[in-house]
Amino acid sequence: PPPADPKERFRQWAYGDTGAMGPSLRDILHHLQTFWTRREEPNVALFHYNDLLEDLPGELRRLADVLAIGLSDARENEFAAASTFQRMKQRADDLAPEVGNHIWRDTREFFHRGCSGQWRELLDAEDVRRYRDRVAELVPPDLAAWAHLGRRTSGDSGEELLDAPQGRPGRSPLG
Repeated sequence: PPPADPKERFRQWAYGDTGAMGPSLRDILHHLQTFWTRREEPNVALFHYNDLLEDLPGELRRLADVLAIGLSDARENEFAAASTFQRMKQRADDLAPEVGNHIWRDTREFFHRGCSGQWRELLDAEDVRRYRDRVAELVPPDLAAWAHLGRRTSGDSGEELLDAPQGRPGRSPLG
């Protein structure tokens, strides 16, 4: 079983291999890299949680454009309202993954806070440095920046990947 201490769980996830805790940081970044290298292909579109937090209607419009689906302003607004964090959390019993398998003690916890980067609360300066080094071992700076910040806020260097503020809960589409 995973350790009770959240900081230790984070360390096992960040520096370990796939195991009882599910995919490790290495696994997740490898998965991202498989489509990051193809992001310029016409049938690939990347959407990041932080970008959805920043401009949910705009990202829904971008998705409709990518899929070549007509989307009126009224439908865009309807979809955006239905996709807010609070609305998704209210419908957790219908929307959380694997609901039928009863893996959640409380399906609303899948929609925990509605912000990303909660792990930052656990880390001291040395942990942040080690994490930054670990990410740099695993992926190039542009992917590291996108993985942590999204396309709207990431720079090319990746240096800011741990300095960005956490997402805003009221605007979250997923959680």
